[in-house]
Order: sequence, then structure tokens, then C-alpha cells
Amino acid sequence: RTEELVKMVIENKERVLPVYIDAMYSAIWQKNDDMLENKILEKIFSTFPCGNEGMRAVYFCGIILNSENVEWSESVLNQLKNIALNYRETKEQRGDEETENRSSRLRDRADCGARGKAMRAIGHILWKEPQLYEEFRDTIEKLTYDEDPAARMATLYALWPAYNIDRQWARKRILDVYESDIRTMIYDDTKEMCFLLYPEYKDRIFKLLRESYESEDNELTERAAYTICEFYIRKGEFEEIITIPECMNETQMKAVLHMAVIYLKDEDRRTLAKNIILHCINSEWDLEEPLSSIF
Repeated sequence: RTEELVKMVIENKERVLPVYIDAMYSAIWQKNDDMLENKILEKIFSTFPCGNEGMRAVYFCGIILNSENVEWSESVLNQLKNIALNYRETKEQRGDEETENRSSRLRDRADCGARGKAMRAIGHILWKEPQLYEEFRDTIEKLTYDEDPAARMATLYALWPAYNIDRQWARKRILDVYESDIRTMIYDDTKEMCFLLYPEYKDRIFKLLRESYESEDNELTERAAYTICEFYIRKGEFEEIITIPECMNETQMKAVLHMAVIYLKDEDRRTLAKNIILHCINSEWDLEEPLSSIF
């Protein structure tokens, strides 16, 4: 049904208003469980191209991101890079300045904005087609040092698969992104990245984790506390934090307990996890929620 409608629109391209083209892009993007073949998508992209502004560019990147088939023409790859580098975000898209300093708001812009979606699409392609790394390397490099922190954070989606391709190059840029703005530590795979970078960059990683842990941003603090607790359990690090629960606030303690409860299932680390829980159990905080998952 969707394919028939798309072909009809293409055949009548001279008579179709731009608003209907944007609606078509949006509909295709949202039907990610019934994606059209790439050859049809390529025809749409060439017949009704998107530029560097407006929602059509966002939908374009979303379509690339949702497509399981990552074999695209050079034209599509160039447009993806063009959006990543040159998309012009409106004031409305940037959002309320009062909420801009929250890490969750930065993550939303990195995930949902056109430049962020372009980088996510590039990362998606690199996971499946690592040989295209050289195609995207310069674009990733430029966005790693972009003035917009949301754009820098979005590069982590591409730097993660790049780590498996060109480890030394990617490691430096991952750390540079994190150190450029502590809010980028809210990125979903940060915990895994910290463990991968730990052997070579221990001091820099731990500085970032401590700054996040002590942040007034609760979600950033929570994620750092998860990671710090796991470093204590697996590597014996951060003893000065985990063994002094009276210095933890409620957010920190609950996150530490969540991680400790997970390790109760690990026979080799169960005793250590149990001791963490026992140290915290007499706290003034209401710990019912993290402890309830024991049962």
C-alpha cells in the first residue's frame, strides 16, 4: 500500500505540494517495521531532495537510521554528511534555554535533532559496513570538535563502532567529547566505554566519573554511581566512595544499591555485593525501591 502511494506521488511530482512531501517522508520514517526497498527510497530522495533545514532532513536521517539495508548510493551518503555538518537548527528546535543545561535535554537534542540523527545513522551504517569508515571519518572528526555540545555528544554514536575499526583514533576523540562537556557522560554506552578506556586512561576516566558523581544533575549522578559501584566490584577501585555510605546522598546510594543487587547473582562477587548492601542498609534514605529487586 505504501509503495503504491509513493509511486503515485512520484509520477505526479509536478502537482504535489511540499507539505505533502514532508508528510510522506514522515510516514515512511515512522513505518520502520515496513520499510520500503532502498531503490524506492533512493528514488524518493532524488525526486524530492531534502536540504539543510526543516523537518524533511530529520525524517531523511530517520529513514536511513531505521533501514536494515545500509547499501546506499554515494549521493545519499553525501547528503547524510551534509546534514551532519551543515544543518541549521531553529530556535524552537534548540528549546528552552532554562532546561538547556540539563544532561537529559542535551541527550534529547543529540538523539532527536537532525545533526544527531545523521550521526546516529552514520553509526548504524558503520556497525554493518565498517569499510565505509574512511567515507565518514572527516565528518566524525569535524563534529567531535563542533561548537554545539549536542553535536559533539552525537558523535559518540559513530565513535563507538569506529572504536572497533581504528581504536587509537577513536579513543582520543571519545575522551575529548566527554571532557568537552560533562553532560555528555549521560550517553547510554558510557559505562562500557569507561571500562574499555580504563586500562590506558584511568586518571582521565576517573576524573570524569567523579565529576559526574558529584554533579547536581541527578540523572548524571545516578549513571556515574552505577559505574563507580561496578568499578569497585570488578576492579577494586573507588573504595573511598563505596565503603563510606554515610557520605552518599539518596541518588548516589540508590544507584550503588541497584548495581550491588545485580551482582548478587554473580557467585564470584556475591559476597562483595552483599557487603555493599549491608553497609548501606541502615541509611536514613528510603531504600525499598532498589532493594525490592532482591526478591
